[in-house]
Amino acid sequence: MFKDKETANRISKIMLNVSEMLDESAALIEATDCSADEKAAYYKTVGQLMGIIGIDVLNNIYRIHADIKPEEYLLPEDFKKES
Repeated sequence: MFKDKETANRISKIMLNVSEMLDESAALIEATDCSADEKAAYYKTVGQLMGIIGIDVLNNIYRIHADIKPEEYLLPEDFKKES
């Protein structure tokens, strides 16, 4: 995905910002008097969006352009199976 490094870097930054905003929105919902069902539905939707951003966009970008991957971002393959 995005073989062009400049495009990949720009998309990465945008997607990381979107992820931060989604996280902030979940925190905002937590602080409201919304019902538990409303909160659960919202968290589920945010989780699905975060999954798409991470799995379908960022993981694929960072597999091609490892040098732009933030140090704290871990790909599934970064987790080694314990023997």
